[in-house]
Amino acid sequence: MAARRAALGGRGPLDPSLAQTASWRALSELLVCDVAWLATLAETPMPALRRLVVDARDGSLAALAAAVAASPALEDLIVFGEAVLELPRLVSPTLQLIGIGLGELADPVDDPPPGWFNTIAAALARCELPALHTASIEATIESGMEV
Repeated sequence: MAARRAALGGRGPLDPSLAQTASWRALSELLVCDVAWLATLAETPMPALRRLVVDARDGSLAALAAAVAASPALEDLIVFGEAVLELPRLVSPTLQLIGIGLGELADPVDDPPPGWFNTIAAALARCELPALHTASIEATIESGMEV
């Protein structure tokens, strides 16, 4: 079955009716360009979601933990932006790969703040991810999706 992709955010206000559509529940890959959508993900589970990419250059990741918990099939999570320095504790029995970066190829970080790597590593150590086999912490990460 081919992956069903969507991107959320960018210009315009949030449309909460999108989360009520049939295609919402069938999405397997999602790019979140506006972290305000993380609360919607937390409130409206996505049973087919396998890969989530979050652009956290603007805003807070406070709702990320609930969004991950509401995605029972999530295997891959990529998060980039300065907000990763305040990564919340994540709990997921299915998450196998996590990539964390201060920047993305479209917006690279050349001079990361002191202690950034250890801050993110400590946040990851607090997570409960029993299926995790790959974790990557990069100053600039490739998200694998156009942003």
